[in-house]
Amino acid sequence: MFRQIRLLWRVEVAVVEARVRHLLHRCAFMAIGGIAAAIGLCMANAAAYFALEPVWGSPGAAAAVAAADFAVAGIFVMTAMVRAPDPVLKNAIELRQAAMNDSLASARDPVETALLSILMPLASVMVRSLRRQTKEDRKSA
Repeated sequence: MFRQIRLLWRVEVAVVEARVRHLLHRCAFMAIGGIAAAIGLCMANAAAYFALEPVWGSPGAAAAVAAADFAVAGIFVMTAMVRAPDPVLKNAIELRQAAMNDSLASARDPVETALLSILMPLASVMVRSLRRQTKEDRKSA
């Protein structure tokens, strides 16, 4: 029984690590997109403003350039949000479910069943609290 709990704990850690890796990749793509957009848009904004100013005047040119900026930023954000999770995450979730099913199926008596039904949610709560702590540590750093 303890071997199964240890396996379940390792699988939970693998799921959390895969999710964190996925979120880090998503954030990295968003940051790179933001930096590229900022650098490119500085030059494009100046050129577009000076090109549109004689035709639309100062307010119209500024509004048109701002609208284009928001459109480009939206494209980068949508690209980051569409990225699919890694196959490792899907495999880890399937492995976790198999470990949970195996743990419950192998329980031979009511005491083991009760113990497993208490420990599995407890392990899940512990992993969630570790996730929250990690997020709070990153925010404070």
